[in-house]
Amino acid sequence: MNFATRIKELPKSIMRKYIVFSYVIPVISFVLFYILKSINGYGIIYKESYYVASEMFLFLFFFGFFIFWAIIRVRLWVQDGNK
Repeated sequence: MNFATRIKELPKSIMRKYIVFSYVIPVISFVLFYILKSINGYGIIYKESYYVASEMFLFLFFFGFFIFWAIIRVRLWVQDGNK
């Protein structure tokens, strides 16, 4: 059985957590960081705030992706051990 088929067998709650941590949290953090920068007086004109926010977005996106990819791999490994 291949990896994609085995992922479909996992509970949907794990996949929801994966989606939230990999995609929703980085977007929210990006928006909040940008709002906080504009409140502090830097605003949209201050280019550095955009660069820092985009770096943080990419870091959180890939961090969440790899962490939950690892969790899914371990979960599948444990399932194989219980069979």
